[in-house]
Amino acid sequence: MKATRPIRILLVDGHPKFLGALRELLEADEDLRVVGEASGGRDAVEQATKLEPDVTLVDVSMPMLRYLYSMWRLGQNSQVIALSLDPQEWLLFPVVAMGARGYVSKTKVDLDLVRAIKTVTKGELFLDRDATKLFQQQSESNTNNDATRLVRLIRGCHRVAGMQERSI
Repeated sequence: MKATRPIRILLVDGHPKFLGALRELLEADEDLRVVGEASGGRDAVEQATKLEPDVTLVDVSMPMLRYLYSMWRLGQNSQVIALSLDPQEWLLFPVVAMGARGYVSKTKVDLDLVRAIKTVTKGELFLDRDATKLFQQQSESNTNNDATRLVRLIRGCHRVAGMQERSI
């Protein structure tokens, strides 16, 4: 008999086929339960307020200002994990700075997403391998840039899953 309740998840993505695939992947794990879906930032904030998910998965391909604001609003009551096709510096650093607790490439959801969800619900930050490499490259290339300051902030505030202290 299971003693804990499943992790409640809200899905935010504008592509119905991807939403369906995510739902199927997540519901295969008895520790996870998809409680809702939204197709954009405003709808996501409304759904999150109503459904009170533990974790919100957000496709960050929405226009920049709307998704950053939505990420910040969603992060007030839920652990946000950002999803995109490819980690890019211009995308990844603002997303983490606005409160996302994780990042997973859409091309690797089958490998990393369940682990990412379970990691962020423990209060840890999760970055997939490609995002971790991007942070490391930026940290090594310039000790005074925004990425390095963000990595130092993360190091000081959170244990980053999959990253060793010496690597950042």
